[in-house]
Amino acid sequence: MNFYAFHLGDYVSATAHLTWDEDMAYRRLLDAYYSREAPIPVEQRQAYRLARASTQEQREAVDSVLQEFFEETESGWFHARCEAEIHAVAGKREKARAAANIGVKTREQKNAELRKFRLEEARKKGSHFDYEWLELLSAGGGRCVKCGSGESVCKDHIT
Repeated sequence: MNFYAFHLGDYVSATAHLTWDEDMAYRRLLDAYYSREAPIPVEQRQAYRLARASTQEQREAVDSVLQEFFEETESGWFHARCEAEIHAVAGKREKARAAANIGVKTREQKNAELRKFRLEEARKKGSHFDYEWLELLSAGGGRCVKCGSGESVCKDHIT
């Protein structure tokens, strides 16, 4: 996720007791959770690396935060609020993708209908703009659309 809702009131009320290092560890762990859309690895070195904890005090802060705010599972350190937010965004993302696909299909259909209409109008007129002529050649596979000949194809069917 490139964005997640940060509920300041909820965060402050739940973390007012944390030290500066613990607060930083928690924010970095949340950022890692959301950006990876996955639990924090159980292996301590990986968790420290995700939180960029390099000193002993920072590592202790990571351990403390994991114990207080996360639940250890087989797949990693699980955070219920993060999972709920990720799930909600995934649903919105899927709806947006479906809507975009419908829009693309609609535009493609309208463009195809418009090309077909223009080609039909050009065929009726017997003379064409250059881009229409190229589309006619392409539609006819390089052959005359009137007689089917592939020899000396020209705009006005005169060879």
